[in-house]
Amino acid sequence: MEEDVVRVVSKSFTVAHIMTPWEYVYKCNIDDSPSEVLKVMEDKNYDVVPVVKNDVPVGFVRRDKLKDVGSIVEALEEFNLDHFISRDTQINVALELLLKRDFLFVLGDSSIVGIVTKADLGKRAVTVFFYSMLSILETEFARMIRKEVPNPLANLREDRRKKILNQIKKGRVENVDLEVLEYFYLKDLVNVIIENKGLIEKLGYRSREEVERSFDRLIEIRNRIAHPVRRLVTCDDDIKMLKEGYNDIQRLFSKLRRETR
Repeated sequence: MEEDVVRVVSKSFTVAHIMTPWEYVYKCNIDDSPSEVLKVMEDKNYDVVPVVKNDVPVGFVRRDKLKDVGSIVEALEEFNLDHFISRDTQINVALELLLKRDFLFVLGDSSIVGIVTKADLGKRAVTVFFYSMLSILETEFARMIRKEVPNPLANLREDRRKKILNQIKKGRVENVDLEVLEYFYLKDLVNVIIENKGLIEKLGYRSREEVERSFDRLIEIRNRIAHPVRRLVTCDDDIKMLKEGYNDIQRLFSKLRRETR
């Protein structure tokens, strides 16, 4: 298995790719009027805003805490370690942390360099990250099926089988001679695995139901990626799906590595 590729992909997508850089973050001064800051937050739909004193960040305020205070200081929350994340943190770790928090301030070279929120998980870098991981997984599924299943087409529904056979026929007319598995989508590869008990066991699943739950998540993520106009993350349930999907992918990579040694 292409372990180096998996490692490179995992390390290549970090919080730095999805955060809002500090220079673009709206900040309020500790002496600003709470009502004026609140108006900006409501107009821009900001839930949290960093507070600076002499251009130095000293904490933050939440929108819901500014409504009945006479000064920014009254609503000020000071920073603690739980409020920070490194800009070099990998996307999969950020998923875990942003399930617990709505926002995190991003550190780089011992200073704050940005802010990342749950909404940022809907950015293109996260989509590309999961597309890359799933592409590697599909390649490894095909490699395993090629080795273990003599006739993978037999495991597909008749309508899907006919469509692939027609594609193969059309390809040969156009002098394009691809292997059968090159016409398979992720869902096709999954269907072959589900229909073969030996493959289910090789991948470490205890039952058909368990493998279907896991693969349903991966197929849902793959389908969303195929429709880039739709954001990958719109709520906490989506973040949880991505986190669990990433765990599924890593577990499958671990099993596939053992099979190819």
